Amino acid sequence: MEIASEDLQALVERTGVTAAELTGSKIAHQVAKELSGQVLHSSPVSPHCQAILNQPPRCWDFRGIRAFVMCQAWDIMEKERRPKLPVGEAWTQARRVCIKP
Repeated sequence: MEIASEDLQALVERTGVTAAELTGSKIAHQVAKELSGQVLHSSPVSPHCQAILNQPPRCWDFRGIRAFVMCQAWDIMEKERRPKLPVGEAWTQARRVCIKP
């Protein structure tokens, strides 16, 4: 059985639209559930980040301070249910902690 390229193109277009509508519908349904309070969004801080946040930041080590900042930003976002990761705010907090008196 051979399918003409026009028929194949039409099939691909219909399938793509259906898949996009289905994905959009699922996302909209999940968002509606979260907004109505039926399902609580939860993406808790990982054990790795919990360990980093339980210690003072390693101000002398860029990788250490960056890990602290990203984990702090994730923690703020989850606690305050913010839509975006507050990296700038976390850097401000890290600088405040790391400034020598």
